[in-house]
Amino acid sequence: MQRIIKPTLPVIAFWSVAVFTIGRLADQEILQGAVLVATIPMWFLSVYLMAVMAAPFTLVAREKWGVKTIVFGICNQSDPSKNRHPHKGNKPKG
Repeated sequence: MQRIIKPTLPVIAFWSVAVFTIGRLADQEILQGAVLVATIPMWFLSVYLMAVMAAPFTLVAREKWGVKTIVFGICNQSDPSKNRHPHKGNKPKG
Protein backbone atom coordinates (compact mmCIF):
# COMPACT_ATOMS: atom_id res chain seq x y z
CA MET A 1 0.00 0.00 0.00
CA GLN A 2 2.97 2.30 0.57
CA ARG A 3 3.77 2.03 -3.14
CA ILE A 4 0.48 3.75 -3.94
CA ILE A 5 0.27 6.25 -1.09
CA LYS A 6 3.65 7.93 -1.62
CA PRO A 7 3.08 9.04 -5.23
CA THR A 8 -0.64 9.70 -4.79
CA LEU A 9 -0.62 12.04 -1.80
CA PRO A 10 1.30 14.87 -3.52
CA VAL A 11 -1.04 14.67 -6.53
CA ILE A 12 -4.14 14.82 -4.33
CA ALA A 13 -2.65 17.67 -2.30
CA PHE A 14 -1.77 19.64 -5.43
CA TRP A 15 -5.21 19.24 -7.00
CA SER A 16 -6.97 20.02 -3.72
CA VAL A 17 -5.13 23.34 -3.45
CA ALA A 18 -5.60 24.04 -7.16
CA VAL A 19 -9.35 23.40 -7.07
CA PHE A 20 -9.76 25.49 -3.93
CA THR A 21 -7.79 28.38 -5.48
CA ILE A 22 -9.59 28.17 -8.82
CA GLY A 23 -12.92 28.05 -6.98
CA ARG A 24 -12.09 31.32 -5.25
CA LEU A 25 -10.70 33.12 -8.29
CA ALA A 26 -12.53 31.78 -11.33
CA ASP A 27 -16.05 31.06 -12.47
CA GLN A 28 -17.89 27.75 -12.24
CA GLU A 29 -17.02 26.53 -15.77
CA ILE A 30 -13.29 26.79 -15.17
CA LEU A 31 -13.69 25.01 -11.84
CA GLN A 32 -15.63 22.16 -13.47
CA GLY A 33 -12.93 21.83 -16.14
CA ALA A 34 -10.18 21.71 -13.51
CA VAL A 35 -12.02 19.03 -11.54
CA LEU A 36 -12.54 17.01 -14.72
CA VAL A 37 -8.86 17.26 -15.66
CA ALA A 38 -7.88 16.19 -12.15
CA THR A 39 -10.21 13.19 -11.91
CA ILE A 40 -10.02 11.64 -15.39
CA PRO A 41 -6.56 10.05 -14.84
CA MET A 42 -7.74 8.50 -11.57
CA TRP A 43 -9.07 5.44 -13.43
CA PHE A 44 -5.44 4.38 -13.75
CA LEU A 45 -5.15 4.34 -9.98
CA SER A 46 -7.93 1.76 -9.66
CA VAL A 47 -6.39 -0.43 -12.38
CA TYR A 48 -3.02 -0.20 -10.64
CA LEU A 49 -4.56 -1.18 -7.30
CA MET A 50 -6.23 -4.22 -8.87
CA ALA A 51 -2.93 -5.28 -10.45
CA VAL A 52 -1.10 -4.90 -7.13
CA MET A 53 -3.77 -6.90 -5.31
CA ALA A 54 -3.73 -9.66 -7.95
CA ALA A 55 0.08 -10.01 -7.94
CA PRO A 56 0.32 -12.46 -4.99
CA PHE A 57 -2.32 -14.74 -6.51
CA THR A 58 -0.68 -14.74 -9.93
CA LEU A 59 2.70 -15.47 -8.35
CA VAL A 60 1.27 -18.50 -6.53
CA ALA A 61 -0.36 -19.70 -9.75
CA ARG A 62 2.89 -19.24 -11.66
CA GLU A 63 4.84 -21.18 -9.03
CA LYS A 64 2.24 -23.96 -9.00
CA TRP A 65 1.55 -24.38 -12.73
CA GLY A 66 4.55 -22.67 -14.37
CA VAL A 67 4.33 -21.62 -18.01
CA LYS A 68 0.82 -23.09 -18.30
CA THR A 69 -0.56 -19.94 -16.63
CA ILE A 70 0.83 -17.75 -19.41
CA VAL A 71 -0.43 -20.09 -22.13
CA PHE A 72 -3.86 -20.22 -20.47
CA GLY A 73 -4.03 -16.42 -20.33
CA ILE A 74 -3.09 -16.05 -23.98
CA CYS A 75 -5.48 -18.78 -25.14
CA ASN A 76 -8.31 -17.39 -23.04
CA GLN A 77 -7.94 -13.95 -24.61
CA SER A 78 -7.57 -15.23 -28.17
CA ASP A 79 -10.75 -17.34 -28.10
CA PRO A 80 -13.32 -15.29 -30.04
CA SER A 81 -16.25 -17.10 -28.41
CA LYS A 82 -15.26 -15.59 -25.04
CA ASN A 83 -14.96 -12.03 -26.36
CA ARG A 84 -18.57 -11.27 -27.22
CA HIS A 85 -19.66 -7.68 -27.13
CA PRO A 86 -23.43 -7.25 -26.66
CA HIS A 87 -23.60 -4.04 -28.68
CA LYS A 88 -21.96 -5.49 -31.78
CA GLY A 89 -24.60 -8.09 -32.53
CA ASN A 90 -22.81 -11.06 -30.99
CA LYS A 91 -25.27 -13.09 -28.98
CA PRO A 92 -24.24 -15.74 -26.44
CA LYS A 93 -24.84 -19.33 -27.49
CA GLY A 94 -27.40 -21.37 -25.64
